[in-house]
Amino acid sequence: MRFFFYGTLRDAAVREAVLGRVRARALRLQPATLPGWRCAFMRGRTYPVVVPSRGDAVTGLLAGAVDREGYRRLTAFESDEYVERDVIVVTADGMSHRARIYAAGTRARIGVAPWDFDAWGRDHRAAFLRRIAAMRF
Repeated sequence: MRFFFYGTLRDAAVREAVLGRVRARALRLQPATLPGWRCAFMRGRTYPVVVPSRGDAVTGLLAGAVDREGYRRLTAFESDEYVERDVIVVTADGMSHRARIYAAGTRARIGVAPWDFDAWGRDHRAAFLRRIAAMRF
């Protein structure tokens, strides 16, 4: 199973906290783009959500080799603000790949401001890692 990570799961420490060290390090990761979507802050949160947006694109990582346990853990990590969707992402070599994402669900409160991975890393990463360390996946 393949997933496209566009938000906090782009961070290696977050992936390890969610999936476990061995499973996270076994992923086959490659840079990819999700055309036709935009990445925005979830209102009241430090993490993002993606929504369809014609003419926009989201950068992230295509993660291959997600096994059933990894899928279970990812689903537990994502809240009911998200829904699973099948999408097509494009890797740097121009190849298209089918992948799954967790996109905005009906309970998502989508913000206006774009979400920035580097700014999140600088401003919120440490607190986010402390919070998810207490979670059980």
